[in-house]
Amino acid sequence: MHTDASSVTLNINLNLPDEKFSGSEVDFHDASSGELNRLSFKPGIAVLHKGSVAHRALASANKQARWLCSLLSEELKTLS
Repeated sequence: MHTDASSVTLNINLNLPDEKFSGSEVDFHDASSGELNRLSFKPGIAVLHKGSVAHRALASANKQARWLCSLLSEELKTLS
C-alpha cells in the first residue's frame, strides 16, 4: 500500500482493443473501517482518486499500459 504526494491521481488503462488485456484492479484502504475495497476497471476507463487514500495496484498476468497523472495543489507544495 502507498499514498501519492498529490491532491489527485488519474489512472487510465491505455491498451489497444486488439491486445489481450481485460483491465486493471486497484485496492483502496478505507481508513474509517480498516477494510480493503477492490476496484476493477476495463481498458479505456479512467479512475480519479485522492492521492492521500492508501492504495495498491494488483499484478496482472498480461502486459498492461497505463498512464498515471498526479496533480499537486499549492497547499501540498507548501507542506513539503
